[in-house]
Amino acid sequence: MKNKLILLVLLGATIAATAQNPQLWSTTLYGGALGGGNIFQINGDGTSFANRYSFSAPYVAEYTMVLATNNTLYGITGGGGANGVGVIFTVDPVSNIYTEIFDFAIATGSNPNGHLIQAANGKLYGLANRGGAYNRGAIFSYDYTTGTYADLYDFNVQGNTPYGNLVQAANGMLYGMTYSGGNSNEGTIFSYDIASATFNSLYSFDGIGGASPYGSLMQASNGLLYGMTYQGGINDYGVIFSFDPVTSSYVDIYDFPDSTGSFPQGSLIQATDGNLYGMTSSGGVNSGGVLFRFNISSGVYADIWDMIGQPFGDVIQSSNGLLYGMSNYGGLNSQGNIFKYDIASGTYNDIYSFLNSDGSIPYASLTEVGAGMLYGMASMGGNNNYGVVFVCDILGIFQKLHDYPGNEGCFPDASITQADNGLFYGLTNAGGTNDAGIIYSFRPSDSDYHVVYNFDMTHGGSPVGSMIKATNGKLYGVVPYGGANGEGVLYSFDPSTNTYADLFDFIDTTGFLPWRDLLQATNGKLYGYARTGGLNNNGALFSFDITTQTYADVHDFSAAEGRISSGTPMQASNGLIYGLTRNGGANNVGIIFSFNTSNNVLAPVYDMDALTGNNCWGRLTEASNGFLYGVTELGGGNGYGTLFSFNTANSAYAVVHHFDFTQGGYPYRSMTRASNGILYGSADGGAGNGGVLYSYNTVSGIYVETYDFNGVNGNYANDLIEYDSTLNAVSDLSKENSIIISPNPVHGNGVITFYSASSEILSMTLSDITGRVLIAETITASSGKNKKEIITGELAKGVYVVTLSGAKRNVSEKIIKE
Repeated sequence: MKNKLILLVLLGATIAATAQNPQLWSTTLYGGALGGGNIFQINGDGTSFANRYSFSAPYVAEYTMVLATNNTLYGITGGGGANGVGVIFTVDPVSNIYTEIFDFAIATGSNPNGHLIQAANGKLYGLANRGGAYNRGAIFSYDYTTGTYADLYDFNVQGNTPYGNLVQAANGMLYGMTYSGGNSNEGTIFSYDIASATFNSLYSFDGIGGASPYGSLMQASNGLLYGMTYQGGINDYGVIFSFDPVTSSYVDIYDFPDSTGSFPQGSLIQATDGNLYGMTSSGGVNSGGVLFRFNISSGVYADIWDMIGQPFGDVIQSSNGLLYGMSNYGGLNSQGNIFKYDIASGTYNDIYSFLNSDGSIPYASLTEVGAGMLYGMASMGGNNNYGVVFVCDILGIFQKLHDYPGNEGCFPDASITQADNGLFYGLTNAGGTNDAGIIYSFRPSDSDYHVVYNFDMTHGGSPVGSMIKATNGKLYGVVPYGGANGEGVLYSFDPSTNTYADLFDFIDTTGFLPWRDLLQATNGKLYGYARTGGLNNNGALFSFDITTQTYADVHDFSAAEGRISSGTPMQASNGLIYGLTRNGGANNVGIIFSFNTSNNVLAPVYDMDALTGNNCWGRLTEASNGFLYGVTELGGGNGYGTLFSFNTANSAYAVVHHFDFTQGGYPYRSMTRASNGILYGSADGGAGNGGVLYSYNTVSGIYVETYDFNGVNGNYANDLIEYDSTLNAVSDLSKENSIIISPNPVHGNGVITFYSASSEILSMTLSDITGRVLIAETITASSGKNKKEIITGELAKGVYVVTLSGAKRNVSEKIIKE
């Protein structure tokens, strides 16, 4: 017995020694050499980082041009250019010639949003959404007379990630808003004094009175600044507010109710009748947004036109007194339209319907030059399907001025998956032929990259999350948009044939807007989250049987349980599925729940709170000690989130690390358990403010920040995966004397994969470490790839050996049962 124990210890030591510093791979959402994210590899201890592939960012033609006093139009793009992170361009309204004059860089502000303004000193001012010293955006100026760009202020925790533009008030100060940051991380209102170069954070949105502004401020004739927030308020559909620049007094003056408009993503204007006008991106009779009027004297709101096509920009008042604007899915071709509205008669008319060849899906606002020449940008369409710059007169005569170039995928909001052929497969959220994202393959040995599928909204698009490899060798995933009902798709992708299949189109009654990754449980079914819809409109937990291709809404979340907004379910060794919600529960900041696949019963098992962490996005991970580990984006001792453990046996919850932003904060991705037993993850913050990689040792309780991103090497890493060299070793059929076991370690049953050049009869045995045969089976193998399930569900934890033998082979592989 002593010799057997020594053998087991030596075997364990050998396994540990070869896996102490695993090779990890993932992607970053932004940044990299070309601004669109990258594929990278790194060792578990943070050494040997290598950028293996850079995605090229598109130009992002979604903003408004401004007519400067030199009678030239100036505009920005959110990507593209020499550095992949945006450009400043001009359009001459006489010749209609387009010229790029400045390339943004991450170090001094990147990916600008909103539009430029010309201040009283003649310079142009704007906001960068990312980049700068902390990689959280910047205020910048551009002097077109000298071609001089200046990074004036770098955003940090006092407010960051601005999505709108600046406004110069009557007092000469610049005012703007950020989408995030501030006291509640819901965004801020700030001022910037051009004369003294002084920045002041004036107000922090708190959610109750508005949250997450996605537009800009404007100053009305009464001297007050007015704006809107995308979320927050009594109904959480956004608000209209006023802000007094003299007293810094903030007032929530209207809460959107959804029935007459919700989720405004633009800015207000004050028309000649004294009323404020604006648009919402959703709500109203058609759920496609509304054009509204707000009387600042009486406080009366009126939904004056129910849109169909989801407007995202602003309306402008033309020199003829009419309002003009765009929606991104309206018009005769459902590709967006330019419309006019007569405020005197209440009459609405389309003046131009976009057609893909000349541009489509506009997210921007119009700029009038002269008497009735409207200049704008469309985010898609044109010769390359990546957007255009155009001019259209008030009669609807349209001219395309410039086509933006395309790319082969960008902004991967997902990690990568290693298939049985050894190749990595991944997704990008944007780019590709239809700018709806792609599936790509990547060979780790030589960085060979190929687009293998272009998403389109007909069969689903804009993927958020990764694919999983199922036991049948196919990859499965969900996309939150598109499909037959426009509410998301569950799909499969076969790496052996590069075939994509739309398997299920989500619908609101049983859950829609599916988010992040799927789980294949031990019963063979796939499980995932629908972010909204279902019986209570709070989202649903669903299953999908890949054999019968049957979808089931297995649980509708209640308000008390919380709405699922992101993350991935996981199955623990006790057979139960565990997951997280972002709100609901006793403290309304989320819960941990369990789900029994045998009887479809969901049970809340822990209520999150602000002190120990809340606002969970990711997936729980089971460690070798049997505890589940996860992260919260907010809460904890420093307010930047926590890393916690959860004991499924007694529901004991413990914070094991408080994030502090300097070494990582606001974690919203899942952790991965590597073969050495250590957990690896990513978070925001760090020295370069582009995010960090970290490790957590569940035995020693030590957290280590292992690597800092700074934009140039990528921003915001997705979930890490451990490279499996055994898959790469059998990537062709000539290597018959090898077998693959997955997953390994295994909790329930595993799958053995092997290749045969021709049909043959094989013997498969599973033995314990002493050599005692526990399972013996005869397998009839066919030519090509073969799979066989290994029944280990009833075995005790430990190390076992699988042996495959026949006339042409005799090969063994260890399998670890946990």
